[in-house]
Amino acid sequence: MQDTNIEENKTWGFVKLWRSIKNWEWYTCPNTSHLFIHLLLTANYIDKPWRGSVIERGQYVGSLAKLGIETGLSVSQVRTSLDRLMHSNEIVRYSTNNYTVITIVKYDLYQDADTLDRKPIANRSQTNRNN
Repeated sequence: MQDTNIEENKTWGFVKLWRSIKNWEWYTCPNTSHLFIHLLLTANYIDKPWRGSVIERGQYVGSLAKLGIETGLSVSQVRTSLDRLMHSNEIVRYSTNNYTVITIVKYDLYQDADTLDRKPIANRSQTNRNN
């Protein structure tokens, strides 16, 4: 990552990626793991209104073609990877004539701020007060 992106990173925030993802059944499938990580990065982190509906936290709205452009995968590779993710219950999706909404099933489990380990921060604060 380039240093020039530090301010942009502060603006856009982060997603958590657990190390246990290495044990996930799709981890060694490059297209599927890449697409899933892309969905984690691009899904709404808060509910947002969109064209008269609400796209909820953990949802991505777009199209197969848009996902292909964003990830560098072909539409066929996107479709295959989405099917894999659906069959393993990682995502659900529904499509209209104009767009697809993809919901990451366990988004809150993956990205819940309450699951952050705050112990090192607390220890540092106590150490600073004792000095």
